Amino acid sequence: MNLDAGTHTAALAYPQVWWHLWTCRDCAKIFAQTAALAGAERAGVLTSIPVARVTPTNPRHVIGRLSVAPQVVARFIQSRALLGVAYGDETPMVLDDGEDNIHSFQLSVQRGGGGTWQVLVSVVPPVAGVAVITVGQTTYHVPFDAQGFARVADMPSALLLAGESAIAVAIEAV
Repeated sequence: MNLDAGTHTAALAYPQVWWHLWTCRDCAKIFAQTAALAGAERAGVLTSIPVARVTPTNPRHVIGRLSVAPQVVARFIQSRALLGVAYGDETPMVLDDGEDNIHSFQLSVQRGGGGTWQVLVSVVPPVAGVAVITVGQTTYHVPFDAQGFARVADMPSALLLAGESAIAVAIEAV
């Protein structure tokens, strides 16, 4: 709305606001001060305050999320320990998957060496960005490779088996 249109035009365009300003002294005072500043700025008496634009050095946006409840993580890993021969230790276990209009996402775990596990996030088609993987209070920022994989290679079994740590993944593209 044009400020030069006047009070009558404002009252017609926004009757609920104008009624409030008529009955509330505090809001009417703020409105009067704001109108005075806007008028001074238009008249050139008051210059606009410059606002610096901050551009992040590496802007990212979340394109997908995956998550698995703590009990599910623990049960999957315990079942793999019991049935490892039947499944084969080399086969990753898919814990969650999802998709948007462009990408499909997958979260899986695979037994590593020395009592550790690998947590793998994949995106098809591949993206430039990171997987932010949170397990309990621990967060990993893992870049995706050219094939669309982000991997935490040596996650301690205790962190996954505690039954208290959900796995949450945010897939951030640059």
